[in-house]
Amino acid sequence: MAGLNIKITADTAGAAAALRNLADGSEEMAEKIQKANGKLASLNVQGFVERQSLTAAALTATRGELGAVETSITAYQRKIESLIKTSLAPESEQVKTLQFELETLKERRCQLEAQAASAAEAERRLAEAWKEASEAAAREADIVIKSLDAKTGLEKANIRLASGQDELKNKIRELVESGVKPESAEVQKLQGEYKKLSAEIEANVKAEELRHINRRAIPSSSCAGHSVFPLKHSMTGKRSLTAGISI
Repeated sequence: MAGLNIKITADTAGAAAALRNLADGSEEMAEKIQKANGKLASLNVQGFVERQSLTAAALTATRGELGAVETSITAYQRKIESLIKTSLAPESEQVKTLQFELETLKERRCQLEAQAASAAEAERRLAEAWKEASEAAAREADIVIKSLDAKTGLEKANIRLASGQDELKNKIRELVESGVKPESAEVQKLQGEYKKLSAEIEANVKAEELRHINRRAIPSSSCAGHSVFPLKHSMTGKRSLTAGISI
C-alpha cells in the first residue's frame, strides 16, 4: 500500500505540474495570438485607409467631393463598429487611427457644406440682381414708349412718376406676402414714398391745367389792321396729363 500511495502522490504532483505548464503555455499562446491579431488588425486598418483614399478619389470625379466624403464617413463608421465587435477595444491604436480619419472627414464635410451654402447664396443674389435689372429695363422701355404720345414735359414727368408708383406697389406687395406687417417701418417708408409721388403727380396736373387756362386768357395780336380776338383753345379730344397713367 505504501508503494501505491507513493505512486499516486507522484502522479498527482506530475499532473499538477503539467497543468501549470499548460496554463503557462496557454497564457503565452494567448498573448502571442493577441499580438498576432493586433498586427493583423493594424495591417487591416492601414489597408482600409489606403483603399478608402483610392475610392474617395474615384467618387470625387463622379459625385463631387462632398458626395465622396459622405460615402467615406459611412464606410469608416461601419469599419470601426466591425472592429469593436471583433474584440478590439475602442481605445486600441487601430480604432483610434480610424477615429482620427473619421473626425478629419467630418470636419471636411462641414467645410464643404459651408462652401456649398455660400455658393448657393451667391447664385441666389446674382439671380435676384439679374431679375431686378431685367425688370428695371422693362419699366424704362415702357416709360419711353408711353412718353412718345405725351404732349408736354409735365405729362412725360407724370408717366415716369406713375411707373415709380407701380414699382413701389410691387415692393409693398412682396413684403406683405413674405410676412412683413403693413405697419412695419419698412412698409410705412415705401408707402410714404408712394404718397410723395402722388403729390408730385397731382402738382403736375394742376400746373398743366393752369398752363391751359393762361393760354386761353392771352389774346391774339392784331396784324395788318385785323381785329384783335381772344385766342380760343378747344380742350375737346386733347390728351389728359394723366392719360394712360394708373395710380
